[in-house]
Amino acid sequence: KAIQEGRDNVMSLAFDPQGVMADATTIVSFDYFAFLTDHFNPKQILSHGTFGALYMAKDTDMEDCELAVRCLTLQSAGPLQAAREAVLTELLHLHHQTLLPLLAMTTTMGSPSKYCFLYDLTQRKSLRTLLATEKERKALTWKMRIQILESMSAGLDFLHTGGENHKPSFHGDVQPANIFVISNDNNNKIRVQLA
Repeated sequence: KAIQEGRDNVMSLAFDPQGVMADATTIVSFDYFAFLTDHFNPKQILSHGTFGALYMAKDTDMEDCELAVRCLTLQSAGPLQAAREAVLTELLHLHHQTLLPLLAMTTTMGSPSKYCFLYDLTQRKSLRTLLATEKERKALTWKMRIQILESMSAGLDFLHTGGENHKPSFHGDVQPANIFVISNDNNNKIRVQLA
């Protein structure tokens, strides 16, 4: 039942015909995240980052979507725990065209606490993947590289300057594995989204 409820919540977001994300991220059960990652199978890990592992996620009812789950395991921060939770709450409300769409999240309480975030990677490739082989690197023209830098700069500017709906924040882990490239072949325009 928890898996079906999680799937229904995510599908309602992932396939929104307007392409508009809600103001807040959907909370789904930890069981759904375990299902998506084959119970956090190490073979599903795409990369390890400063803030935890990124898992390839599969839902057989959502075959057209490429999903990923980022898991963070955090020890209790004692008196700073309330500050940490406030920061995580703030992150869940950040929605911008230069940020990777966060579809859902879950958390387990206790020490350590585990936080899981579900991202939509459909039609996106990490910059790390694009830089991995000589062939892929050569395919990135200087015009494309400048577009990637401009788009990435816009994302960092959004985070750093704050705005009407969010306080200034810092990414803290900008690296090729956390930069996702979207190519629009119709007009040869490239943009990126930060995870």
